[in-house]
Amino acid sequence: MSNLTHQYAAMQHSPFLSGHAAKTARTVELDVTADNLVADARMYFLRLPADAVVTDVYLIADELDVDGTPALLLDVIAEDESGSNSETLLANSDVGQAGGVAAAGANLPVLTRDEDFYILVEVATAADEGTEGKVRLVVEWFRSRG
Repeated sequence: MSNLTHQYAAMQHSPFLSGHAAKTARTVELDVTADNLVADARMYFLRLPADAVVTDVYLIADELDVDGTPALLLDVIAEDESGSNSETLLANSDVGQAGGVAAAGANLPVLTRDEDFYILVEVATAADEGTEGKVRLVVEWFRSRG
């Protein structure tokens, strides 16, 4: 199993707000291979500050599942650096089975952290035969304190 980590992402700032209350959006794209699509494999997309309040999450994937049985299922998770505190933002998405976009629900958990945390994608259920492609994650957030 090989885990992927992405270090760079373009950042966009809201033209309507400034400072810590400004909403920020990042889109991060990773190239994945079949080796990255085994059960429990993780793809690390972003590291956010402890005071970040996540408002939207979108998972975009190419078709990564060749045969469809069992269906490739992906979770989007927020997890602190120690790995002891995690919250699921999007559970069991089958967006990688045929490709497409999945959005986290309207009831995202409020993440209260004392330390920076990661937004990652984990393979919840592996497909019998995965294939290479791209996985993109769009995360929008603002900072709750300055």
